[in-house]
Amino acid sequence: MGRAAEGPAELAGPDDDLEGIDRDGIRLLLRQIFAAAGGTHENLDEYDRVMTAEFVRSR
Repeated sequence: MGRAAEGPAELAGPDDDLEGIDRDGIRLLLRQIFAAAGGTHENLDEYDRVMTAEFVRSR
């Protein structure tokens, strides 16, 4: 099943700073993207910890 998004978007990579998005904002953004793609997780705190560590490590 495909997913699509409509409307304005800003693309950013791991080395890009996003104005107004701090570390907690990144955590919430990653969670929103995961949910929008149809992802589910039994332990969102664990998901947040792992994804934030991966994001920060890739910077």
